[in-house]
Amino acid sequence: MFSVANLSNVKDIVYSTVEFFALRSPALAYRGLSATSENDIETVSDTNTVSPQEAHRTLRRQREQTALREQPHDSCPPRSPSRPPRPPSPTSTVARKSVPSQSMRRADIDVVRSELVRSQSEVSRLEDRCKALEKSLRDTRDALRTRDMEVESLKRERGRALSRSKRGSASSMRTTTSSTLHGHKHANKDDSLDDAEIEARQRSIEVYMTRTDSWSGAQILQAVQDLNSEILQFAASATEVCPFGRSIGTTSLTKTSAAALQDTTARLGSNLARILATKDHSQDPLLVQLAVQACVVTCIIRALSSFCIGFPQKGDTILSQLYSHIYVAEPQPTSSRWRSFAHRHIHSLYPTLTDYSVNEMSETIIRWTCDILTVAGTTDSHMSSREGLRSRFGDQIRRIARCVSRLEHVMREEIMSTNFDIVSVGYGDVFNGRIMADVFGDVSVSRGHVLATTELGLKCTTRRDGNGSDNGTIEQRLLLPPKVVPESVLDVLDSK
Repeated sequence: MFSVANLSNVKDIVYSTVEFFALRSPALAYRGLSATSENDIETVSDTNTVSPQEAHRTLRRQREQTALREQPHDSCPPRSPSRPPRPPSPTSTVARKSVPSQSMRRADIDVVRSELVRSQSEVSRLEDRCKALEKSLRDTRDALRTRDMEVESLKRERGRALSRSKRGSASSMRTTTSSTLHGHKHANKDDSLDDAEIEARQRSIEVYMTRTDSWSGAQILQAVQDLNSEILQFAASATEVCPFGRSIGTTSLTKTSAAALQDTTARLGSNLARILATKDHSQDPLLVQLAVQACVVTCIIRALSSFCIGFPQKGDTILSQLYSHIYVAEPQPTSSRWRSFAHRHIHSLYPTLTDYSVNEMSETIIRWTCDILTVAGTTDSHMSSREGLRSRFGDQIRRIARCVSRLEHVMREEIMSTNFDIVSVGYGDVFNGRIMADVFGDVSVSRGHVLATTELGLKCTTRRDGNGSDNGTIEQRLLLPPKVVPESVLDVLDSK
């Protein structure tokens, strides 16, 4: 669309053209003017004739009137109410709207610039912090390296001082007893051998003494207590699901019951086996539960009494004797290190030895438990069989066996400063409250002989080196006393 300014220019061109032709031909100019705009020029009849001067004045007057009508609103008189005001131009509206948008865009740019400056300052600060930390790390590493070098130099100085002292004492003794040249040469040769042996021994002891224990005494004690809890849960579950009838006695026994009674007597003793066979357990199978605990404890003690669980008996006996000799003749770190090396290389030569020992221990516990349930007079033939017990408690029994295997690995390969041993009390021993605990000690007076051990104990044994010809002393501490069932427990069970 044309704007108002363009329309006025077009009208000026039209009027100039009409004026030009009017000067040339007044009639033609007047007709063209009347045909161009009926609102701006008065209608004149085609029949009337006017002079050129008159037509020129008429055109000028019309142009002045048109110019007055097109003047701005401020300088012109108000328009008639019948004519509506013109709408605002779109260009002016966009210009007015663009002013605040530009100001808002400028404010956003300022905010982004300030954030960018702040981020750059933060990045520079973090870079400086990182450089400072890297420098402190390098300094710490250098200090540690220097300290290690100083420790090594001190160790070498100590070894040389010990060798010089030994060499001086040995040479003084040899010079007083030998006067020949051959004797002097032989003494010098012995000195070199003694020096090499002393240095080798010193390095060996230093390597052993720098080895730290992987587990603490508190952790091993907690592992033994957890193992006792697993044994108790298995025994309670096994006796709870098995119904018991009248006692089988010791006279009228079947072939299976007689074999089970004989095997149980060999494992737990004649007293406990006789009580299991003659007592009625249908109302309270607590004694059966204690017997199951005792059989599991006995199985674990027999397994841990060997040098390496699952190793063939002949080789295991030789290794046990060899270790006993080394333990008496050598310092504690040396014997512990030798035992750790032996266990580690045995398992390297036999990678499946751990799985084999776990399976064998599990099957032994299942077989012994079946014999106890048979002797106690269970009426469920399925639960007293190996298949039924394995299907119901196989996972729980294997978990106990794995705990024993893990405990053996830690005590015999990861501990160098002392020896930890799992202990129990043999059946038939007299009750001694200093080295054992009564299961029913809170409700009865402990007395008599021990019937069985229901919970494992823990003992710590350390060899202290002596001076001179003294081989040293052996210190023993009972960290956890084993819990036993004395004969006085029968009074508690009969009172129920």
